[in-house]
Amino acid sequence: DLSNNSFDASVAPSWFTTIQSLTTL
Repeated sequence: DLSNNSFDASVAPSWFTTIQSLTTL
């Protein structure tokens, strides 16, 4: 998981943005 930084870097923005939206609400 942590070793696979390339995958995390690509996927992170997607769910991170969603979390921020939910947090704002």
